Amino acid sequence: MPEIMRDFYGKEMPATTYIPQQPCEGKLLAIEALGVGRGRGEVEIIRKGDQTVIVRHGGIAWVHVANVHAKSGTGSVYDRTLSAFRSADELLAAAGFRFDEVVRTWLYLGDITGMEGQAERYRELNRARTDFYRNVKFSAGLAQRGGDKPVFPASTGIGAGGKDVTISCMAMRPDRPGAVLVPLENPRQTSAFDYAHQYGSESPKFCRAMAL
Repeated sequence: MPEIMRDFYGKEMPATTYIPQQPCEGKLLAIEALGVGRGRGEVEIIRKGDQTVIVRHGGIAWVHVANVHAKSGTGSVYDRTLSAFRSADELLAAAGFRFDEVVRTWLYLGDITGMEGQAERYRELNRARTDFYRNVKFSAGLAQRGGDKPVFPASTGIGAGGKDVTISCMAMRPDRPGAVLVPLENPRQTSAFDYAHQYGSESPKFCRAMAL
């Protein structure tokens, strides 16, 4: 698949994540795409490789980091998740961004509800995310809290085939005043902050959505 994508896009290659999981409704392949057009206003697109694309428009810089894995293909879910987060942090730094500027993450875990020893694999992913986020102050000076809960990136965490951990993320930096980030929750859905202890000794660290 990566070779097919490179042949198709050439120098315009987007940051792309590949997930080994059959889509719902019986399809063999699904593609989700986020497009950026140059036709309206001044848009700058900087491609720094297959994993990193920077877009600047309207006084805001965005970076998308994709398809990040642990540096080692072996080890526990906890260790590999922590390693993948650190690798994402390095890719962001190489693009001139910081992890505290991340507003959205995508976490894909093979056999997500399976067990690893005495712990569920999803629980171990949450434990690694919590430990990596422990000293990261997200959205400093930007977030409108609207309550007493801390701000964490919006996130999708879903299962995949195999046993691997894959991470993608998007960071944002405003170069003009007036930008405000507002974390959002779904009133019909239990907030991650209120998850039962079966999902970890501490609650998972994400909000349902983030509005700019």
